[in-house]
Amino acid sequence: MTEKLSLGVEIEKSMIQDSVTNIVAASIATALGDKEALVAKAVKDVISSYVNLEGKPCKKSDWHAKPYIQYLAERCIVDATRRLIEETVREHQKDFEDAVKKELSSPKFRKSVAESFVEEILNSAKSSWKMPVTVNILPCKGD
Repeated sequence: MTEKLSLGVEIEKSMIQDSVTNIVAASIATALGDKEALVAKAVKDVISSYVNLEGKPCKKSDWHAKPYIQYLAERCIVDATRRLIEETVREHQKDFEDAVKKELSSPKFRKSVAESFVEEILNSAKSSWKMPVTVNILPCKGD
């Protein structure tokens, strides 16, 4: 969208908005003083802020509130641990598969599964819920 000035000059509205935004931001920074000190204070404020278990800002008095820097450190440790465990599992996946296969094929495991299966079938047969089944034997039409 363009804006017409009284001089007949057309200027894009977005260009005007960008320029005004930059001028206002520079004026605020100048009014607040030293830019490096301003950045240092902003970083300190963010690091010393409190977050909840999900990392969202909250009050220091909220349940499970913790300093943001502590939250970041804990996340870093959890992420690194998860990544290393996943890498170890990938490296030794064949060993894990062999161990599981060995356990599943052992006579002791097979006997345990068979006993559990039979026990569950018997328990369901003892149930008070019964399903009536009727069997009819009919002669074949061709006889």
